[in-house]
Amino acid sequence: MIVFRADGSNKIGVGHLMRCMTIADAFPDKERVLFVTCSEDSVPILNARGYRAVVLKTYEGKDAADVPIDKELKEFAEVLKENKPSFIMVDSYRATDSYLAELGKICTVGYIDDAGDHKYPVKLLLNYNAFASYDKLDELYETDTMVLVGPDYVPIRKEFKKAKFEIRDEVKNVLVLTGGGDPYNLASKFIAKFGSKDSDGVTYHSVCGFYADEEELKKAAAGFKNIKLYKNVKNIWNLMASCDIAISAGGTTIYELMALGIPVVGYTFADNQHPLMNYIIRKKVFPMCGDYRDKGEELIDDIASSVKELFDKERRENISRVEKSIITGSGAENIRDAIKYCAYKNV
Repeated sequence: MIVFRADGSNKIGVGHLMRCMTIADAFPDKERVLFVTCSEDSVPILNARGYRAVVLKTYEGKDAADVPIDKELKEFAEVLKENKPSFIMVDSYRATDSYLAELGKICTVGYIDDAGDHKYPVKLLLNYNAFASYDKLDELYETDTMVLVGPDYVPIRKEFKKAKFEIRDEVKNVLVLTGGGDPYNLASKFIAKFGSKDSDGVTYHSVCGFYADEEELKKAAAGFKNIKLYKNVKNIWNLMASCDIAISAGGTTIYELMALGIPVVGYTFADNQHPLMNYIIRKKVFPMCGDYRDKGEELIDDIASSVKELFDKERRENISRVEKSIITGSGAENIRDAIKYCAYKNV
């Protein structure tokens, strides 16, 4: 049994759940995978992908951010005792050294680390960010910790490798992504910016976040002929591949778009999105327009201008080529193999 400890909600989004599910998808038997989470909000997402979920009662009626993660250890240990896992993968910014060490007394533990500046007491450390330094992390950890670093370990669903994307002569379809939570209601702001009662030949495909208010967005898009709304898109890779440009915040979705080679116009609205987008800026991969918290409505205007600039086919071709050179697409399988090795080695 492989256990993933990850959360998703309207406050923290679904990034942790999505990347853990992608890793889990690489295992052949979903019955041998269990997700443990703090919120009922996570359950529909997990069930939709065929995964069983246990919601910890420790957080009942509370905001997870207000509860030290060590408080869940007693209950979590009971769940682990019942399910007898060979490996636990923890994906939470709330994880502490003491928490991980206690779990390590039960079975082999891995941790997904986005920062790369602290040594955690685990047997497997995953930092798949393109900007991560292998030398730094390898020096930080002892030889008994397996360290997985860099874009060879970006967890990309196999469907993204099969989807076919091509650079077309003209831009006809633009994908607009605002994350699972969309805490600043950016979807409605993009609709107001791009919406037109008279279609100008370009359709904007806006994907509502899992926790977004779909009815409010429908009202915002009413009367606009060039806006299409989506929610709970099961085959998102097909929608991505059908579009010519994507507008997206930083996160796992950026890696998926890059794996397909879709030209991106990027932006941020959370601190944890900055390292990846700073890397994108340094490498001049695609246009990065800034953080909504700093620029406000000016950001929306800058994104619209950058989209127009990518109407140039040659520029889109160059961006697509660079993106695909960075992301290999085999990360989930590479992580799966490492988990299996660590679980066996540390029995």
